[in-house]
Amino acid sequence: MSDGGQRLLEPAWLPTSLWAASDFALRLPNAIASIYRSTLQKAGLLEFAIQRSENDSPVGGLTQKDTDEHFAKQFDGSMARAQLVLMDPNNELGPSSDFLIKSLSGGRLILVDLPCGAGAISCSFLSNIAQLRESGILPRIPLHVTVVGGEISNPARVYAKQNLDELTPSLNRQAIWIETFIRSWNVLDPISNTDLIREIQTRERGTKGVLIAIANFSAFLEKQKNFPEARPQLEELMRHCSGGKGVALWIEPATKLASSESGLLKRIWSKIVMPLLRYILHGAGSETGDHFETKAWFFRALVDSEKVRTNVSMLPTIMKGRE
Repeated sequence: MSDGGQRLLEPAWLPTSLWAASDFALRLPNAIASIYRSTLQKAGLLEFAIQRSENDSPVGGLTQKDTDEHFAKQFDGSMARAQLVLMDPNNELGPSSDFLIKSLSGGRLILVDLPCGAGAISCSFLSNIAQLRESGILPRIPLHVTVVGGEISNPARVYAKQNLDELTPSLNRQAIWIETFIRSWNVLDPISNTDLIREIQTRERGTKGVLIAIANFSAFLEKQKNFPEARPQLEELMRHCSGGKGVALWIEPATKLASSESGLLKRIWSKIVMPLLRYILHGAGSETGDHFETKAWFFRALVDSEKVRTNVSMLPTIMKGRE
């Protein structure tokens, strides 16, 4: 929360175009929902996406087929999860909403989206801010965002660039301008990771800081047991992106993989955040690294009358320069 105890975006202020309080359900922003439907139609995936059930949980992959399946069945859910963090209608995510609203209020910012997939997190954050401005909830202060996305799947990178490019006109109408750099990134490869960091640092000049959103990574890091190999790269990312002010949000579905005592968020806290606390980071939760959780419903982008559950476990971390 802000210093006065009141949040920067109070739940009571949320417009009905984004939050149906009586249904306890999010509505995805009109602009990105329309783009999603159009992209699925052009790719011949619309009927496949409409047939999705709550039990469908594809995790994506390197091939076009795996990417298409994930995009068709998970993209709107990933956007809803990011929207839930931004709006926090239950007031259960600590300072996370304030961090995002403050970061995305105006000025020049680097938004790092990892692994970006088809761009769900960036598209959600930016389209929601634009619709909040259009609704008169947030002021139209000029905002210049450089989106740096890292993703191993080339088909997913193509979708991400296309989605953000098509979203740009609706953002411009609300005084939001974006540059998009989507590059290959393999968290298990030190050279790939260093190249990504150099990209971020090059783009960071003249900005007010970095907002890092690392999301939907628990299946790869925990279920597939890749965390030990990925840890040095994640440490390097946090260390080198923390020279100034910034925020890192670790956003995951509320599953045991993420939120159990031996899950990803506890590992992130104990293995990455805690060792850096003395120098460049401090946790936004308790000193023990407790994460935050919340849940809601969202109306699907493809079938507006259909509600689907969404939930989130997350760990917000403040980055600061060495004193």
